[in-house]
Amino acid sequence: MSGVLGHICSALNAPGASMNTRLRDLGVDELGRADLALMLEGRLGVELTDSDIELFNTVGDVRRACERALGRAVA
Repeated sequence: MSGVLGHICSALNAPGASMNTRLRDLGVDELGRADLALMLEGRLGVELTDSDIELFNTVGDVRRACERALGRAVA
């Protein structure tokens, strides 16, 4: 798995996660979402806003926020 989704799954230690996987099902709470955002900011060189992080409910939400921050769609 590569690209943004690969970084997300790696950061979550969830290689089998899909776009519909809920973060809470992976044990990610509010603090975990902030930690995830910091990890992804470092790995991808993006800046995620507080409003982006508040919308993190699924792996797909995280991917969309990262892609918006990158300013382009990533496969």
